[in-house]
Amino acid sequence: MSRRRARARAPVQRASAVRGWALRTSGLVLRIGAIYVGLLFWFRFVDHRGLSSWPSIVGHLFAMYGIVQLFHLGRLVSRRGRRHLNPALSSPEDIGDGPFVLYLRPFADDMTGAEMEQLSRLATTPYGFLASTRTLEEGVARLFRRVGPLIAVGRPGEDLPFAGARRFYLPLDDWQDTVRQLMLRARLVVLVTGPGPGTVWEFVEASRLLPPSRLLLAVFHDPPVYEEFRRAVASSARLRLPDYPGLAYPKRATDGTRDYALRGVITFDSGGHARFLRFDPTRRRPRIGRSVTGWAVRWQLRPVLRAVKAEDDAGAP
Repeated sequence: MSRRRARARAPVQRASAVRGWALRTSGLVLRIGAIYVGLLFWFRFVDHRGLSSWPSIVGHLFAMYGIVQLFHLGRLVSRRGRRHLNPALSSPEDIGDGPFVLYLRPFADDMTGAEMEQLSRLATTPYGFLASTRTLEEGVARLFRRVGPLIAVGRPGEDLPFAGARRFYLPLDDWQDTVRQLMLRARLVVLVTGPGPGTVWEFVEASRLLPPSRLLLAVFHDPPVYEEFRRAVASSARLRLPDYPGLAYPKRATDGTRDYALRGVITFDSGGHARFLRFDPTRRRPRIGRSVTGWAVRWQLRPVLRAVKAEDDAGAP
C-alpha cells in the first residue's frame, strides 16, 4: 500500500484531540447552562400572574423554545467534539490482530447514523433534557463492544470521521479485495441492509465466504426498502432472507408510538436459516428507552452475541 494512496484516503480535516475535548466541554457547558436557565426561568418567572395575558404566554413560550434550542446546540457541539476524538486509521493494517466487528453500510446511511434523539422529543417529554447525546452509530458500537471494536470503511472526502466506528479510507475504484479480506478476519460482520449495488455485493460475498452465524444484518428501514434489498440479492446470494415481520398490535402504531431506530436484526444459524428479530414498539407503551441500545434490544440480542463468542472460543487454539 503506497503512502500516496493512504494520504488520498484520509479525511479532508484532521481530527484533533485538543479541539475534540474543547468542543465536548463547551457542549456540556451549554447543556448545563440551558438546564440552569430553564429552571431559573420556570421558578422565578412562570407563575399565575406571569401567564395572565396572551403576550406574556407567547413570550414565555418563545423563551422556553430558546432554552430547548440552546440545549440542542450543546448536544450538536458535543457530537462534533466526539468526531475529533475518533481519529481515522491510516490503513487496514492498523486494525491489528485482535478481534473486531466489521460494520458495512451504505454511505448514504452515514447521516442517519449521525443522528441523535430528535429535538421535538426534547420539547415534548418531561425527561427530554436527560436524553443521551449518543448517535445511532455510537449505539451500534456500544451494542457490539463485547465482541470487538467496530471497524468501518469511511466515505471518501468526508471532512471528519463520524463518531462510532473506527474508520479507514479506500479509493472508490479499489475497495472490494480489502473488504473481502476483512470479512474473513472479522469476528462478526454487521451489514446494514440497503438496495445499493455496493451493499448487495457485500451481502452476496459475505454469504459466500462466511459461516452464516458470523453474519448479522441490521435493518434500519421500513418494509419497502427492505423488500427492495431482498429482491436485489434473491438471485445471487446463498442465504435466503425472511419476510419483514408485522407489528404485534398495529392499532397502537397510529397513536404516536415511536419506533426503534434499529427496526430489527437478521441472524443466521449454522445451517443458514434466517431469523428476523423485530424490535416491536407496539408491545410496550412509548418511553424514553427507544434507542439502539435500549434494554429490549440488548435483551433480544444477548443469545446472538453469546453464540458468536462461544463459536470464537471453540475455534481458538
